[in-house]
Amino acid sequence: MASFYHALTISCIVKKRSADYWKVIFEKWAKTRGKEEQLESYAIQELNEALSQFYVELRKENGHEYKPDSLKVIQAALDRYLRSQNYSKSILRSLSRGSSFLQGKRWKEKRESYANKE
Repeated sequence: MASFYHALTISCIVKKRSADYWKVIFEKWAKTRGKEEQLESYAIQELNEALSQFYVELRKENGHEYKPDSLKVIQAALDRYLRSQNYSKSILRSLSRGSSFLQGKRWKEKRESYANKE
């Protein structure tokens, strides 16, 4: 039983670090574009637009794009951060443009994967 609680504690710590890490990445991205840096200060429509642009422009250190599943993890981390700040909406449920972008990107990746198998 103790190992279960230990694993649960570690999981919570990792999720908090992930949320904090992606919040900082968003803040750096926003600052370089002259946008508001604090996620929780955005109105829901403005946040939708900012996150949509963030997901489109976000790149790994080597310049490659993130895969759709990785972007979903980033979106979940930012949602956890916003919920910890008592933000009024869940970005996983109420934002359409960012989610549409991620779904489109996932669909495109699957289509390319099938094309490469042929």
